[in-house]
Formats: sequence, structure tokens, C-alpha cells
Amino acid sequence: MKVTTTFVNILVRLLIAFNLILGSLFWIGYARNLLPIHIIVGLASSLSLWVLCVLAVISRLHYGRTLLAFIWGLSLPLLGFSQDRLLIGDFHWIIQVIHLLIGIGTAGVAETLAGGIKQYLRSSQPLLSSD
Repeated sequence: MKVTTTFVNILVRLLIAFNLILGSLFWIGYARNLLPIHIIVGLASSLSLWVLCVLAVISRLHYGRTLLAFIWGLSLPLLGFSQDRLLIGDFHWIIQVIHLLIGIGTAGVAETLAGGIKQYLRSSQPLLSSD
């Protein structure tokens, strides 16, 4: 389970980094034709975070933290899909910044879950006796 946790955590980091680059290009007015890729990668980020949530439940990690991570993963695509209809006009940038912060925060939430899972795995490992 440690290898899976590490792999999924790295995957979340890479997906978020890729989407930050794409999102930055959109924000400055370039690469709008790559929006479907941004959406797919964003969904993959949320799905990867949810995989970590499942691993956290299996590891009996604090359920509040796991539930928060699940909701966080849900908020990213919900805001992403609805942001064009929120605060239209001069204040639309506020929604874009919130979407950006939730996207960046996804990596942090994934790190927290992965760290908790790995800590659980370390504590549940039987110690080898040196008899």
C-alpha cells in the first residue's frame, strides 16, 4: 500500500503542476483550445485524490480529514465546471483565483493524506527482534 500511496501522491503533484501551467496560459489568453485537456487532467486530479481517500479509510486515518479531502476533491471540478457562470464581469477574477487556490490546495491535501497513510503503515509494521 505504501508504493500505491506514493505513486498516487506523485501523480496528483504532476497533474496539478500540468494544470497550473495550462490554467496560467488560459489566464493570459493563450491555448484556449486545450481546455478539454485541462478538464480531463483536473478530473484525474480529483479521482487521484479520491483514491488516496480510499487508502486513508483502509488505513483508518482520521475520518474528518478524509471527508474533508473527499469534499475538496469534489469542489475542484464543481467550481471548474461552473466558474463561467459565477461573478460574471469585472469580478470574475475572484472565481478564477478561488479555483486556482483550490487546485494548488489539492496537492497539499494529497500530501497530508499520503503522509498520514505512510505514518499508519510505519506504526503498524511489526518490529523485527534481534534475538
